[in-house]
Amino acid sequence: MARLSERGRFPVTGVPRLAEEVVRICPECGAEIVLEAGTMDSELMPCPGCGFCLEVTFFDPGNPEEVAELRKRAATQGQKKEGPPYNVSLLDFSASPAIIPEPRTEEDHGE
Repeated sequence: MARLSERGRFPVTGVPRLAEEVVRICPECGAEIVLEAGTMDSELMPCPGCGFCLEVTFFDPGNPEEVAELRKRAATQGQKKEGPPYNVSLLDFSASPAIIPEPRTEEDHGE
């Protein structure tokens, strides 16, 4: 999705950004999340309703392979160390960008 452009002699990767405001629904609590114009791919944000940490992810909803890969990534990122698998059925992959659980870090912050 990101495109490579030339700026002087150094290649620069263009990061996808929203051209206008869109609303998405938190997969954890159902709260509306407003993604403002200028929101970038891979931007992290907490849900204003429940505080669940989310990642904004641009993708092609018409590409089944890309949707399947994003679904797999969301399941992995949402999985806790213990407990049932993360329920990706609550995520909306019908329009880009999607909001998915933020990437897991090595630290568990007391979870």
